[in-house]
Amino acid sequence: MSDTPAAGRSVPVPCRPQEFVPNREGWEALARLHNRAQPEEPTTPELQEHLHRSTPADSWWTEYVLERSDGRLIGYATLGQAFWSGRLDVFHLHMMVDPDWRNLGLGTLLYDRVWTLATAAHRFSRVTARTLGSRPAALHFLEKRGFAVAMREPITCLDLDGWDPARGEAGLAKAAAHGIAIHNLQDLIPGTSDWQTRYWRMDAAIRQDIPSLHPDSGTSLEDFVRHSLEPPLFAPDLRWIAIEESSADWIGVTGFREPRPETQHLDTHVTGVHPSWRRRGVATALKATAINAAVAMGMRRIETFNEENNPMLQLNLALGFRPTTTRISLSLDLPGTD
Repeated sequence: MSDTPAAGRSVPVPCRPQEFVPNREGWEALARLHNRAQPEEPTTPELQEHLHRSTPADSWWTEYVLERSDGRLIGYATLGQAFWSGRLDVFHLHMMVDPDWRNLGLGTLLYDRVWTLATAAHRFSRVTARTLGSRPAALHFLEKRGFAVAMREPITCLDLDGWDPARGEAGLAKAAAHGIAIHNLQDLIPGTSDWQTRYWRMDAAIRQDIPSLHPDSGTSLEDFVRHSLEPPLFAPDLRWIAIEESSADWIGVTGFREPRPETQHLDTHVTGVHPSWRRRGVATALKATAINAAVAMGMRRIETFNEENNPMLQLNLALGFRPTTTRISLSLDLPGTD
């Protein structure tokens, strides 16, 4: 995302910003660009389609790409309403440039295009963005434009070849002593007609104190199901629910997103416990159950992230996760818009 042109080179004429077309061809091209520009966070055309289709229809966004004459995407930028914030005046920026086409001013070209369109169409007070600590040029690009670091979330990884199940035994025993059992969601669904509602209520309670740039404003059951309980991000056999047996209350959850078969890699979904049931070994029991299942599946690696002051980070480190890089969230407050 550096905007410093390389010596003796200029922006190629064919690289003019044009609107992104949200169709199968577009999602495939966007996934290819993403996996070249941001290989630490691989994606698929199906995931890109899901992200587009799950965005509320009344949420305003502008999306632009840079395309070579042969049709290959070499740059992408989008800026629009961060609907997950619950505020119409908070926008989010996401952009990327193919590694072979950086240092040519293409990042600036895309940024200026979406920023000009957004400011002409809307009055917004804040813009957020995110990058990784392993992308110093992207961080510099954003800070140069007034963005400031607002939150850091270390990314940690567990090598399953070295997993010792004994690390989770104390938590499993403690949770069981409190009458708490861990169940696979896929096993619960046939006998729980209101499982989506139970999941939604549990998730809302868990997220109240998860660190975020955006205070949790709540979401409707319909929106929650569309965003969180549909593939490709959701698979019921990869979620585990903690249940207090005497009341049958759902009090905690953990799990994974769909695995990356080619790398035997799993990304962790939110792990959380209802505030009333914390410090009873539930989080450890949930994570140990999920890790043991991942080993049985033949997976080799689990990756997750937590805000740097979140107690869940210390739990993950105790279970054997090791830091790799850091997610960096940034924010730009615009003057005169309060």
